[in-house]
Amino acid sequence: MKKFYFLITQSMRKSVVCTAIAAAICCLAMVSCEKEKDKDAQKIYEMLQGTWVSTHVEGHDYLIDPDTGQYLWKDDFNEDINDISNEMWIKFRLDRNNKITILELGDPEDLTLPAVLNYTFNGRQLGGVAFSGDFTKYTNIVEITDTKLVLELDDKGTDENGYNDYYELSTYKKVDE
Repeated sequence: MKKFYFLITQSMRKSVVCTAIAAAICCLAMVSCEKEKDKDAQKIYEMLQGTWVSTHVEGHDYLIDPDTGQYLWKDDFNEDINDISNEMWIKFRLDRNNKITILELGDPEDLTLPAVLNYTFNGRQLGGVAFSGDFTKYTNIVEITDTKLVLELDDKGTDENGYNDYYELSTYKKVDE
């Protein structure tokens, strides 16, 4: 019986040691992945800094009656943006103080330019007034290089007018300023 008990306790000790080693390896792997994620986020953040101009936009803007499912409004778009005469034109600068300065707009409405707003950065997302919609608080960074930025706004929800489905994929180029 003593021999059996000894074998069981030895086996349990080995199991505990193996479990502890496995847990330590998992923790190290997670820390390593987190550091890699932080490095990627820092690289993206650095590439964001500077002045960007819109060059292309595609997507749709739908308003759907929730009772009938009929479109109250339907607009599909896919266009190049060549200059400030296009209402989708925007020129903005991002800085390390998490400020976006809107320098030019094709349709400024009531906005006095330049306009300075705050933005947030979360690895692959930009947030704040300039990067939000009616139903979402962020825009996704789909692609970024030293000269190109692609942002995606996917904004869906229901309000007093009906079900809103707005999707925009915007492309920007970096300009020297």
